[in-house]
Amino acid sequence: FWIGNPNGTMLTALVFGKQRLITNQWYWNARGGKNDIIVPKLLKHGDKFLNIYETINSKMSRQMNRKYMTSNGFDLRENSATEILEACKDLVLNKKSNLTEVDMHFRKSLNLQGNGSDLMHLSPSFIEKWGSVLLRGI
Repeated sequence: FWIGNPNGTMLTALVFGKQRLITNQWYWNARGGKNDIIVPKLLKHGDKFLNIYETINSKMSRQMNRKYMTSNGFDLRENSATEILEACKDLVLNKKSNLTEVDMHFRKSLNLQGNGSDLMHLSPSFIEKWGSVLLRGI
């Protein structure tokens, strides 16, 4: 398996069919290996974490310039050490969730179609912790 942040080396693991855990993912994307697990960063505007659709439809959804984000009242929340540890446990213990409601909305918000053979899953432990925030108001 492979564990890390989004970068070019993660493609090597995909080419060799190795399962990946991608942490601190920003911008949000679900394309990858069907057994891959992702733990995305959360977008915050003021004191409020945005839900899935608010994040994707935000003018910041593809923004990489942190200074620009901050000057517009947005901030990204990095994954905590505990969240990364729990996601590692999900990976190593093969705790792959079935397609959850959070995963379905995540994919729908990204306008992803198909049978899911090339779509990654959100970490089950991440969904357990943040699912209610990501689905708030949906």
